Amino acid sequence: MTPQLILGDFPFTVASQTQYEGLVRASSSGWKKQGRVGQKPKKHLSEIPLDRITLKGKWFGENAESAMTKLRNMRFEPHVLSNSQGINLGFWTIESITENQKRIGRDGLAQIAEFTIVLEESPDE
Repeated sequence: MTPQLILGDFPFTVASQTQYEGLVRASSSGWKKQGRVGQKPKKHLSEIPLDRITLKGKWFGENAESAMTKLRNMRFEPHVLSNSQGINLGFWTIESITENQKRIGRDGLAQIAEFTIVLEESPDE
């Protein structure tokens, strides 16, 4: 089955029960305003900001804990990000991972793990 997204060697896919439910990509312009006496501010392009992607979803069963552990271990270096068409989106870093465990079983493992993962573009890699 074709992955929805691949970060490094981590596939987000239905087959491995690590699919995500939503993706938001934010791209800023980098335009800044500079005030001028008696006139409207002047805008200038000060930088080209880095894009951010936020992934949200739920993982069910035993795979959730191992998937979250693997992603946490990936936080400390940039990874190639590819989409479902196999298009390379460049290098990205994991900026944050938020996990919300629900329906904790007698063994202490969560039956459901809701997650939010924030990625940031890393173009210099």
